Amino acid sequence: IVLTQCFGVLGLLMFNNGFMFAFLNKLEVSASLILLLLSMPFAGRAVMQIPAAILSDRFGKKRLGYIGLMVSISGFGVLCASSYLPKLFVEGTAIVGIVFYALGAAVFGGSWFALLSPIVPEEIRGSFFGWLRVSWQLVGVCFTFVVMALLKMYTDLWIFQLIAFVVLVALVGRLVFYTRIPELERTGRSDQTLKA
Repeated sequence: IVLTQCFGVLGLLMFNNGFMFAFLNKLEVSASLILLLLSMPFAGRAVMQIPAAILSDRFGKKRLGYIGLMVSISGFGVLCASSYLPKLFVEGTAIVGIVFYALGAAVFGGSWFALLSPIVPEEIRGSFFGWLRVSWQLVGVCFTFVVMALLKMYTDLWIFQLIAFVVLVALVGRLVFYTRIPELERTGRSDQTLKA
């Protein structure tokens, strides 16, 4: 569980620590579009997380989690690929990649805590989730310092591409660790709707 979050946080972190702003700016995406794209992961959560949680109760938490992970990995891969395309295609490809990443991350997040609830015993939930949060935040801080150091030394496009590729590999690593988390609750029991 901890490794799943530590590997997965790097994708969202790229939108929070300024890297994605610098990356899209390097790709000569317009400033107004950059601001819109940076808000996509948060907009995706606002729109998709509750419907995804309801669907995960009906069809399976891990099933929805896998779908979310695959969509977010694909989206981030498309975003990485946009940096290799001719300028004419960069903005459109970046938009598609970020939208898919945002939707996938939201779908994954909608089932995450429900999946963990029966796994983590009640008596240690507070301390466990505290350590979980501290763990991924420390990974995020350390990774940000490494990225800062690299961007101070190199400013060419290849370093942005390399960092984005490392994050893509980390997202695939998250999928590997996610497969080891069991789904303990039976699915298909919920009749909840968006109105409930």
